[in-house]
Amino acid sequence: AIMKAFDRAMSEATPPPIATHYAAANGYNILAQTEWLPPVQAGVVLELHEDVIFAQLNSLAPFTLALFSLSLLGMGLIIWAGTNRVIKPLRALSSIAQKYAQGDWSQRAPVKTKDEIGLLAFSFNNMADDLSGLYHSLEQKVDERTRQIRTASEVAQSVIGATSLDELLNKTAAVLVERFSFYH
Repeated sequence: AIMKAFDRAMSEATPPPIATHYAAANGYNILAQTEWLPPVQAGVVLELHEDVIFAQLNSLAPFTLALFSLSLLGMGLIIWAGTNRVIKPLRALSSIAQKYAQGDWSQRAPVKTKDEIGLLAFSFNNMADDLSGLYHSLEQKVDERTRQIRTASEVAQSVIGATSLDELLNKTAAVLVERFSFYH
């Protein structure tokens, strides 16, 4: 293998160093670097046993395994922290919004941070307050209109049974005083 490397190097004007690999007569695997020196028409060979070279690399295997394990653990911790910081608050906010949508008007999101999630929770709470106020206002208006319609119905029923104008006016005034709490 060395002679082939030198033959190839001698055929070039400025030969580069050539790395070769072969098995020595004693059975050891050898890595060699050959360099042909054209001015002196000679070559130089540097031979090293593979065991010498790879022994240092093999000693790095436990360190590499430990480094890889620590990297995986670190990534796991980063993912866990990211999940706790982002995903869990979003899921909690989603759950609160679903309960609110199902009619539990008392649901409010806790505002724990001042980041985007905290801003989203704050906005949800403002929206929930506004919607709750509108809902209660509409309920009051519907109750008021229902009471007015019932009163008009009672007045109409009393009108049907009245036989004279005086009786009609007296029954109408009595129903209005009773329903609307008027004095006259």
